[in-house]
Amino acid sequence: MFSYGDRFGIHRVILVTYGLGTFPFIALMLALTSGVYGLAKKKVKLDAVVGMAVETMIATPVAIGILLFFYSQHSLMFGSSIQVSMKLVLAGLLTVLPLLWFSKGVQTVSLTTVGFFQYITPTIVFLMGVFVFQSAVAVVEWMAFGLIWSSLLLYSLTLKKRKSSN
Repeated sequence: MFSYGDRFGIHRVILVTYGLGTFPFIALMLALTSGVYGLAKKKVKLDAVVGMAVETMIATPVAIGILLFFYSQHSLMFGSSIQVSMKLVLAGLLTVLPLLWFSKGVQTVSLTTVGFFQYITPTIVFLMGVFVFQSAVAVVEWMAFGLIWSSLLLYSLTLKKRKSSN
């Protein structure tokens, strides 16, 4: 059964797609893979560190393959200078901490809560673009932004009403 948020979500995608003039394939794939990742983290009961180790073991052959490909094309950046190499290593370390925290956190809260919080970062980035960097925003983007947060508000109120009636 679809909730109010799901139906508004479809309208939001249609509105933004119309405004872009092209199908948002990458955005939808990111949403799909993020959702599946969150669900997998919720359902697979592994310690955060063990889960990260398993993910790393799965991703390592792919990463090595990508490195070998770029090496064969003479466009490998890792190792080109000590500064670049150190920045890449530090970027990896900075990526691991939020993933560990996400792994631990997603096991303790509902997927609804996780999904709601997934809207915070894009909203902050959007608002920074508008107010800090003075980016121009089309009317259709403002409409989509309003629909997104209206959907989240309506969904949250529906959940609150459902919990209070139980």
